Amino acid sequence: MLLYSHATLEVAPAVAGMLNWHTHADEKTISQVIEKNLTDVFRQKTNDDCSLVLLTRQLLTASPTEFLPQKDASI
Repeated sequence: MLLYSHATLEVAPAVAGMLNWHTHADEKTISQVIEKNLTDVFRQKTNDDCSLVLLTRQLLTASPTEFLPQKDASI
């Protein structure tokens, strides 16, 4: 089971699915699912050290003024 092909420099389709998990579940649930997959699936199919890091970017909706310094009303 390969998640990344060094020959083609591409990730497996399963990676896209894992990266999409954050839209459907909270961090604790995702951690539990990843741990279970590493233990029950990956470790059974490889002799490699099983490590997995998933990084996603969450877009925040904010008003541009939220990042400006706030005036202190007490002055």
